[in-house]
Amino acid sequence: MLAVCETLTGAECRTGRSKSNRKPLNDEKIGVLYGNHIYIVSLEDHMDELTDYDFIWNRACSVDPVRDCPGDRALADLLRAHGCAMNGGVLHTVERLSHEEISNAESGYRFYGLHPIAHLLSRAEMIFEANQNLEEHESQLDREYVKIIPDDSYLYQCFLKHIEANPLDYAPLRERDKETENLG
Repeated sequence: MLAVCETLTGAECRTGRSKSNRKPLNDEKIGVLYGNHIYIVSLEDHMDELTDYDFIWNRACSVDPVRDCPGDRALADLLRAHGCAMNGGVLHTVERLSHEEISNAESGYRFYGLHPIAHLLSRAEMIFEANQNLEEHESQLDREYVKIIPDDSYLYQCFLKHIEANPLDYAPLRERDKETENLG
């Protein structure tokens, strides 16, 4: 049912969940974790149906993200933090990313109206820096994150809602944005 990731990315994909726990973004697409980024891929029956919005999302995860427009910048920063959080947890995110990257991610979450996640990252950074009772806080922070963003499809819907209302916040697609070798 899932398209072969090697065909789409030129590299082996991995997910943080078993296939049975993957949730499609809709009936035709699924999010696949590759490294710390969630890429949009089509299911086999819909391989030619990636939209420009899907390519913009994937561009934000690519080795060459666009940072000139506020939507592209916010999406890239948010997805970097989200990939870390889904891969290793909220404390892993603040441990792995620099203070500037955390600050940019917080701005990205706020850009999409996810103010509670921005606040959660800020709190997690303070907890991590204090280095006290990290194990106690870790599961609580992760539960709070998942309560607000239960899965990748929720973020994808936030992105779709925003880009449809504010298309000029995103740079036009470049030819290379549709080339799969730029992923990862």
